[in-house]
Amino acid sequence: MKNNNKPATSQQEDASFVRREKRYNHIYITIQVKVGYEWIPVKALDWNKIGFNFSLEHEMPYSNALFKKGHAKFRGKIVWKIQNDDKMVTETILNSLLFDQLKEVAEKDIAGRIAKLVRSNGRGEEKRKLLALLNPQISDKDISGLTERYKQEHQLYRYGIKVESKEWADIVEQTLNYSSAILTMEEIGKEISKIADSIEPIE
Repeated sequence: MKNNNKPATSQQEDASFVRREKRYNHIYITIQVKVGYEWIPVKALDWNKIGFNFSLEHEMPYSNALFKKGHAKFRGKIVWKIQNDDKMVTETILNSLLFDQLKEVAEKDIAGRIAKLVRSNGRGEEKRKLLALLNPQISDKDISGLTERYKQEHQLYRYGIKVESKEWADIVEQTLNYSSAILTMEEIGKEISKIADSIEPIE
């Protein structure tokens, strides 16, 4: 019996390996990628010590890319590429619309929630629901129209990167430590608020 299953290419194996590892998306990492002679700032999303993905309005015609953050430089292998991914473009539009609403919000709690959500990735439905609460006049049809217009005006690519670099591993570790400290402070703040709310006023 003939076996029609083709063996996986090394690029497919690399992509599968990166996706199997636990990834983080509670905060993005700002880095730069070199395209030609220019360094372009991008946001590393769904990251871990062995890789990440990012969006760019340029098609990169090579299999490896050079990145940097501060003085640290490292190389990464491009293991997959998606052009004009609908979810990615829609979330970009939602981020922009929420950021516009942020300028109109006076309440610190709501403003903080919006800012935190805009910085996150892969939470399109939450962003859509929050936008509907803040500005019910913006319909799903409006968002779809803006998404299609953006796709026509921009050739947006998303790249999956595999990295074997101490420099990148150090950046990931520092980011995890930093974000863990922020989350801990937020939890402490919530607990203090609960305790304060439970204390009866002295008359």
